[in-house]
Amino acid sequence: MSGIFVNYRSGPHAAAVEAVHLELEQQFGPGRVFLDQPSIEIGDRYPDVLRRQVLAHDVLLVVIHRGWLDDRDDSGTRLIDRDRDWVREEIEIAIGAGKPVVPVLLGDAAPPMPRDLPRSIRELALRQVHRIRRGSFGPDLDRLVGRLEPHVSTDWQPPTGPAERPPRRPSRPLVGLVAALAIALLVTPTILVLTLSDSLDRRAWRDLEVVGQLSMIFLAIPLVAVAVVFPFRPLFLRSDRLHHVWSMVRYRQFAVPVVAFGLLSSTVVAVLAAEERWRTALPIALGVDFVAFVLLTRWLAYEEEREEDDQRTWPQPLVSPVDGTPVDGFRRAVAMLRARSVEWTGRLSREQRDRSWWVMDQMCDAVPALLARTRRGRFRWLIDDHPWWACCYAVWIAATMGPFVAVAADWVRAGRPARVGSYPLLGLRTLAAPATAVMPIVFAAGLAAICLANLDLWCRLRRWHDLLLVDEIRQDLAEFAVRFHLDELARVPWSHLRDVDGPATEIPVLLRGLAGGGADQRPIVDRLDARLLRHGTVGEAAASAVTFLANLAAARHLTTCTRQRLATLLARLATTGPDVADPADPTADPADPTAGTVADPVRRTAVEARLAVAGVTPRLLGRLRTEDSADEPMIVSLAAAVPSAVDARLVAALEDLAAQQDHPCGPAAAMVAADHRRSTAPPVAARRAAVELAAGAMCHATHRGEVTMGG
Repeated sequence: MSGIFVNYRSGPHAAAVEAVHLELEQQFGPGRVFLDQPSIEIGDRYPDVLRRQVLAHDVLLVVIHRGWLDDRDDSGTRLIDRDRDWVREEIEIAIGAGKPVVPVLLGDAAPPMPRDLPRSIRELALRQVHRIRRGSFGPDLDRLVGRLEPHVSTDWQPPTGPAERPPRRPSRPLVGLVAALAIALLVTPTILVLTLSDSLDRRAWRDLEVVGQLSMIFLAIPLVAVAVVFPFRPLFLRSDRLHHVWSMVRYRQFAVPVVAFGLLSSTVVAVLAAEERWRTALPIALGVDFVAFVLLTRWLAYEEEREEDDQRTWPQPLVSPVDGTPVDGFRRAVAMLRARSVEWTGRLSREQRDRSWWVMDQMCDAVPALLARTRRGRFRWLIDDHPWWACCYAVWIAATMGPFVAVAADWVRAGRPARVGSYPLLGLRTLAAPATAVMPIVFAAGLAAICLANLDLWCRLRRWHDLLLVDEIRQDLAEFAVRFHLDELARVPWSHLRDVDGPATEIPVLLRGLAGGGADQRPIVDRLDARLLRHGTVGEAAASAVTFLANLAAARHLTTCTRQRLATLLARLATTGPDVADPADPTADPADPTAGTVADPVRRTAVEARLAVAGVTPRLLGRLRTEDSADEPMIVSLAAAVPSAVDARLVAALEDLAAQQDHPCGPAAAMVAADHRRSTAPPVAARRAAVELAAGAMCHATHRGEVTMGG
């Protein structure tokens, strides 16, 4: 069991408590937020349940209404001083167990002072409070959720192992066996002709020729298919996208008749062209059709089972395209995320956001690898992506070439053509001896041309598909960013808020423009920076925009410089204003002003923005990668701005950066690591200096690879 335990006292404010409970449950999931009335089953012994649930949950939320300390019973005794007051006992159990205890002030309720609390819970007065006001209930609760998320464990963890292993490649012994088989198929007809030439009758000789010609016709079918696809690529692109949106059951209804018609048509054409040799051509053609149908049926059944598994266990990790993951797997991942964006209506929960962000990060990481695929040569593409098909292709070519080599060998042995040739499947009737002598050479050249054309056209088609996939991923990520990173944007009353220049109606427009991506987003970031923070003045809308800025700073489909500048803006918001202790630090002086007690509106706006940044920074730092050089300046800047968000993992990363000579972030990382070793949080002036030092390293660190939506 994990989650949030809501501690409150009954009264007229119960509706507000219920609203907080519903919003937290929407964010953290059903069953993750405990409230006594709806959570205790009828007939359960509530003292045992309450004690057990306080210990089982991660955080205790103490909802404090106006007059919380002065509530009394009929005898005039304060409720919190009674022997069996469960509000006090729940707080005692949580403090004794070392649980995070968060006082939540409703409206204008005053934070409790130590002298007014019973001795057993005076520690509550030293815990940093969070205020929820009637006029800004949604934004205040969003900030509370952001500050609670680092303390609340989640049931969903990103998968660590790949959902499907990279395709197995043929071993060297198997490759040697395939090569031996190909050589045998190429040489065996020649050996039979040279040893049994006199005993072979005309019918056997014709059968050997028909086998070679029929194999050559089937070998040319992929070439014809690709030649048909290329002129009608837009039409086939639409059907290909339908394949990745449809379920496999529906796709089977569409694909099987098409493939069946193509195979049967090829069989009829081959048998009719064979004329008197139809008894030889028909079994071979039907055999090829049967094998194709069996393989197609097994493949469709496998795809249907895999799709059902993917739906149950979504999302699954994807192997890099360079490591052999089929491109269709990435397109299917995009399609499944698109389906989730349609199915999930309303406000997204924490788990839904985490799953979506994780898939989007994987898709962003796949784009450079997909682009690298398009720069490979044809033979490298065949060997890397289709090693098994390459082996089968080699065997097929050898089996096709064998009969023609046998004809040429017999001609060389006898000094003249041993038989009068006939090539009915290729539209050639009985030929004279001189023409028959040249035909094996012509067929060999034609076979080589077919093989090279197949390789070239299929490689070009696959490259075209890869480039289309990259464009599709970029377009979809822009759409997903608005859905999953800015899903709460419409809930904020921007028209009632003000930025530095006036009404904050332009802020959501700028945020949507950033989420859409693009090659040059600097003007948007400059405009957003100027509207939220200018010359030390923080706009009122900054606190409401912080959550969206943090989401976009972690969105890997944006350019690296854009993400770094957003992180710098967040760090500057966290270090602008009065020189007080870190508002998110539990060791901070409780006398320090909070957003609800500051009278000066300018100072209150700065404190609200700082509290908002402190609430989202732990989650943002958790999404950044310490091993990514593009994320290093962001980590240093945010760690300098909000020291309380730094954990052991980040301290180790900062110390490693500080130890690296000539690293752009080294000096700033050294300052942050040194400040973290102190027992008290550094003043804002010191944190501001570290942020500016880290900002100087922005966009100068070595980039692992930058993904932009514009190309």
